[in-house]
Amino acid sequence: MPQPHRERTRAAYDRVAADYAELLATELVARPLHRHLLDDFASRVVGPALDAGCGPGRVAAYLDSRGVDVSGVDLSPGMIDEARRRHPHISFRVGTLDQLGVADASLGGIVAWYSIIHTPEHELPAIAGEFRRALSPDGILLLGFQAGSSQTVSITSAYGHDDLDYEAVRHSPDAVVAALEAAGFAVELHAVNAATPPERDPQAYITARVSRERATAYRDDRLTTERLLLRCPTLHDVDAITAACQDPELQRRVPVPVPYRREHAVAYVTTYCEDGWLTGERCTWALDAGGSFAGVVGLDRIADGSANLGFWMAPGHRGRGYLTEAIAAVIDYAFAYLQLERVEWRAFAGNVGSARAAQRAGFHFEGVRRSASVGREGREDDWVGSILAADDRSPQPWSVLN
Repeated sequence: MPQPHRERTRAAYDRVAADYAELLATELVARPLHRHLLDDFASRVVGPALDAGCGPGRVAAYLDSRGVDVSGVDLSPGMIDEARRRHPHISFRVGTLDQLGVADASLGGIVAWYSIIHTPEHELPAIAGEFRRALSPDGILLLGFQAGSSQTVSITSAYGHDDLDYEAVRHSPDAVVAALEAAGFAVELHAVNAATPPERDPQAYITARVSRERATAYRDDRLTTERLLLRCPTLHDVDAITAACQDPELQRRVPVPVPYRREHAVAYVTTYCEDGWLTGERCTWALDAGGSFAGVVGLDRIADGSANLGFWMAPGHRGRGYLTEAIAAVIDYAFAYLQLERVEWRAFAGNVGSARAAQRAGFHFEGVRRSASVGREGREDDWVGSILAADDRSPQPWSVLN
């Protein structure tokens, strides 16, 4: 979906590209701190690096001169044309910060040098998640930006042009750090320098690494069925999760945020799913049907020999029997590996589809818990069922389904 703020930013930078490139061609010469930070990045990065929001390519060219295998991506085709003209031996292409167009874990480093300054704060989690997806374990991230308290600044005149109409955001450094940490980064440097001419705002600098502990420590026990691979959801699934959670039926039956945005999916993967495996409190699996994200099944509140079972299916994968296969595999795991004694199922009263899935898996219907949950319109009754390790798992009669 087109985003007006991006279109305005793209149009503005296309208009000023040539003058911007000329005015800032030697900007790094007068910025010893900037050179120091880039030199430090160059000395530590292992593998390919990306200048994200590269503009006319001056930062990419500097890193290239320091021996870094670097490429660049920018929202503005005009800026990319300037970068290619000025630095023809470096690869540059059009792209966005939240869709870098690179493979998972393929980069040793990312520099976002004054490129998040046109990003609304609510988009920071999605961008942080995309950076993390693209970086290898121990990959390095370097950010520079004008700091503030998340205020928006309208720009009508810049780089010798008086016919512009776009906005910049003076991000709170704490908000940027929070987004990075939520995405699984370990922040190493978080510095804010007072404004010095020609700057009018404080300048913030952040370096961070993909936390190797988060990237490798959690054990997502993979399960297989006849047609499915069950694995921990990853940032590669974010777009599919976001699309699935637009479904009105899913929103009615599952307590997801409404409206559901991409940053919600990033937080779900990094904070809920991965943290659950790390702590042992939750086990969440994505249903992978031949490489296509089909849904989610999980065990929550794992403690004292019991857990809760939850699941949902992406609209395009319903009615194929995938959920029956996945639930059976997860119940096997719960009793054989986790040594649980009881698994409980709950759903809002009236969720017949969920109830039938639990019935097919051998759950016994236990009854109704009145006003036990909070739904979209207030408190709602819950249907409750359970299965014990000693049960034979044959489908049971359910009074609410007869």
